[in-house]
Order: sequence, then structure tokens, then C-alpha cells
Amino acid sequence: MFLNRMGETTLEMALTLVNGDERLIQSLVAKNILVRDGETVFLDERILGFLEDFLEVNEEVQNYKIDERITLLKSNMEYFQNEKNTRQREEYLHKIKQNLQGLGKIIRRNVIDLGKQIQHDYKTETNFTNKILKIEQHNQKSQRLSQLVAVVEGILANDAFFMLANDELLRRYRIELKYDLRDTKINLIELHQEIVNCLNRVENQVQVFKKLQAIKRLKDHYELEKKTNVLDLFAENQDLFFQNRLTFPARPSLEWLQTDHGYDLISKLVRKRQHKTKQKEILEARTLKAGQVNTQPIQEKRINYAQVKQKFVESKQNLFDFIWQYPFTPALNAEERVQLFCKVALLYEDEMDFTNKNEQVKSDELGQTIRYAVIMPLTNSGRPKA
Repeated sequence: MFLNRMGETTLEMALTLVNGDERLIQSLVAKNILVRDGETVFLDERILGFLEDFLEVNEEVQNYKIDERITLLKSNMEYFQNEKNTRQREEYLHKIKQNLQGLGKIIRRNVIDLGKQIQHDYKTETNFTNKILKIEQHNQKSQRLSQLVAVVEGILANDAFFMLANDELLRRYRIELKYDLRDTKINLIELHQEIVNCLNRVENQVQVFKKLQAIKRLKDHYELEKKTNVLDLFAENQDLFFQNRLTFPARPSLEWLQTDHGYDLISKLVRKRQHKTKQKEILEARTLKAGQVNTQPIQEKRINYAQVKQKFVESKQNLFDFIWQYPFTPALNAEERVQLFCKVALLYEDEMDFTNKNEQVKSDELGQTIRYAVIMPLTNSGRPKA
């Protein structure tokens, strides 16, 4: 049940854990170990909190625990100084040592959890406004944690008290806590810088999103070319020409998919997938026989497939001859050229004409004859390029 603490445990699931013994479930509920809410069963908050603290899996930043420890520490130090009874002074001293030992652990844990929360909210929150709010809340927790560290440092600076107590274990705890606070201050500085970087990145994303919205609005109203310099930018920058074609997922509603238009779209997608599967089988059957060439993946370094495809379209050769003869930099061996041929053909099969012709070439490097399918580029009309 503890493993499923973030989900919902039904009564039926709980009975499975105790081999169907419903009386045991009732006994645990009566002892306030479990809480039953209708058909749902969950661990009591005290048991859950104890297990999370003991296993150190609670990712909530608990600055209030540091505040409580500081209050108890100050109180017991004052009690110790005012007390004259030796036995009572020992009891207060024991509590002081317990508080000092636990403070360092809680502070370190809070810093770690705060860092995890910052990264989690930055990466998972999709709403820009909520993302900024959450990161700013983490910043407030970080600032509060810095204030608490300064308070603890002030307590540890009370040399008169520690000289009065004159306890070796207390001095050791004091030194250990000083080192913990030093490391915590360094980590808090890094956390603050991370928060600033996250806020700057989110702000930049917001500005880019707003600009994209404005561009889309102009495009939808057919005013983009008239009111912006987009044509000049495209004329000066050819980077997109060498990029792979971008696809954006569409999420039509279930109601629309049940219409005739939706049925036509589904049928079209099914036919396209069947066509791709068939073409892949044809390509594999027509290129290399099993065992002819080592089929281990090659290292695809500095190969721009879109650029290779574009140069092939501009040539008057078939795909295999073009790749086989092209002077790549760095140079590719015969096996890498064959695999590049397969890769380009599969990536841009919609722009290729898979003819029924087969040809072969003898490779001295591989010591065998390679048989391949003749593939030509398609023109805009759908016919092979002359």
C-alpha cells in the first residue's frame, strides 16, 4: 500500500494483500493504521509520514520542521542556562544534542528536494503562467531556507553557551552542523542561479510563443507577406531547405472520426501504411541477399540525408549509381554506401519511383556482386524525372 500511496487502493486490492482476510483489514482500521473511505483504503497520515521520513522519499520541502527545531533548540538552550539542578541540566543538554544532530539532516534533505521540484515543474508543467508561479514559489522557499540557515549560524556562534555546556559530543555536533551549513549555502546559491535561469528560459519561451501566435494570426488573415519581411528573410536564409520535413500530430475528435470524412481519412491512412510496408519489403528483396554484406549499423556521421536526396533529384542517375559514385566527405566505404542507399530510399519513398528494373554492380572491396533495385526521383507530376 505504501508503494501505491500516490494512487488509489480499493478494498478489493487490500483484501488481495492479506489473502482475503477481511477481519485483518477491519482490525487495522480499528487501530488507526488504515483509513477506509467507502470502497477505498489508504494508510493513516501518521504512518505514511513516518515511512516517508524514515525512507527519505518525501519530496515536499518542509521548512516548518527546521523552524520548529530552531524554536526547540533556543528554548532548551535557555532552559539549560537557567537550570541549577544537575540532572535536569543533563536532560536539557541531551535534547539540545538531538536537535543539533537532526537539523543538519533536515536542511540537507530540503535542499535536495527543492532542487528536484524545480526541475520537475520546469520540465512537466505545460502552462507557462503556472510554470512561472511554481518556480517563483520555489524561489520563496529557497529564500526562506537561506534565512533559516542564517538563524542556525547565529545559534552556533554562541560560544559562551557551548563553553558553558562543555560537552565533547555537543562540540562534535556543532562542528558537523557548521560544515553542513557551509555546503548548504553553496547549494542554495546554485539553486538560486538555476531558478533565475529557468525563469529566463520560460520568459523567452513565452515571447517566442506570443510571436508565433502573431505570425499565425497574420497568416490566417493572408497579411503575413504584406505586413512583415518574411519573404526577404526566406530569400536570405536557406537553412530550412536542408531540414527534414516536419510533421505535426493532428488530434481529431471521436465525433468527427465517426463521420464519412473521418472514415475516408482512416481508410487513406490504412492504405498508406500498407503501401509503405509493401515498398519496404520490395526494397529489401531487391537490394541485398541475406549474408552478402554485414548489416551492422554504420556510424552516421555528418551525413545530411535531405541534402543527399536533393542532389540526387538534381542528377540524372538512379539512386544507387548516384550514391555509389558520389564523392562523400569523409569518404564512405562500399558497405556504408549500400546502407545509405537503403536509408535514403526508405526515408523519402514518397518522392521515389521504385521501378521494376534490377541491376547489379561488382564490388572489389566487398568481393562480390551487389544486386539492387533501380530507383528514380519523381517529378511534381508523379512521373520519373527524365
